[in-house]
Amino acid sequence: MSSDEPTERFAKHELGPDLWKAMKSLWPNVDTSAHQIIHSDFGPGNTLWKDEMLLAVVDWEWPSLGVPSDDVGYFLADAAYAGLNVEETFINAYEKTAGKPVQDLLFWKMMAAAIPLPNVGPGARGYNGQGMRMLTVYDFRRAHSNYVKNLLTEFHENV
Repeated sequence: MSSDEPTERFAKHELGPDLWKAMKSLWPNVDTSAHQIIHSDFGPGNTLWKDEMLLAVVDWEWPSLGVPSDDVGYFLADAAYAGLNVEETFINAYEKTAGKPVQDLLFWKMMAAAIPLPNVGPGARGYNGQGMRMLTVYDFRRAHSNYVKNLLTEFHENV
């Protein structure tokens, strides 16, 4: 995030430059010291449930050392795109299990929202066939756009 101007992937998306500016503003205060093994693709489609109980987190193709909040942000973005309103419940359960609060959550949700930029639509393919509602390219673009707009509103309300 050292550049003053948004990178190409941000610049080519309607909301990308505003997302870039918000992330750049938050970045100096983001704590990246908690390097642990993270999933790096942690979303509702990579979890197995029975009777409302989490049985397993699957699809560990891309584990890496990183900040656990990155996985939380990715999960919440993924859930929002799929139309799952689980943020408060998920964060409460995650923090109870981890024994500590999620750090820098707004930044990590923004980071997750930046992943599919600039061409957001093809991301819909990943949701179809995961037991969640079917998403068209249009559905995914709309969900992503709404999610980014909500993140930017949250950012401006807390600056």
